[in-house]
Amino acid sequence: MVLHFDGSCILGKVGKGGWVFRTKPGDSPTCGNTGPIDCPYPTCNAAEYAGLAAGLEAILRIHGPSHIKVYGDSRMVIKQMSGQYRVKTQAGKPTKPYTRFYYRARLAADQHRSIEWNWIPREQNAEADRAAE
Repeated sequence: MVLHFDGSCILGKVGKGGWVFRTKPGDSPTCGNTGPIDCPYPTCNAAEYAGLAAGLEAILRIHGPSHIKVYGDSRMVIKQMSGQYRVKTQAGKPTKPYTRFYYRARLAADQHRSIEWNWIPREQNAEADRAAE
């Protein structure tokens, strides 16, 4: 299973996330987007995490827990989800607008069998980019 995710945002106004997955190379893609994300001050990172969470949740609904190769063009999201970067909190409370979307993505990721996290350049993520528009 391969999942690509992306986010788009007009800073502070509206953001949405997109995702595309295939069960195997050459299969027709399943794709979608979050619509406007529920966030008082949308950011690009919140939109990226919303797209990732929605894609992981869609795979769970359709295929159940899976082995997934995840690709995204947000280095921060890939590094945080893989545990290379930490997510900052203060006294256990989120400090950034994207933090609650991170926890939603983390919850969905933890329900899958395995996930391989991969950063790719933006130009290699065009399908997910279009889904996020």
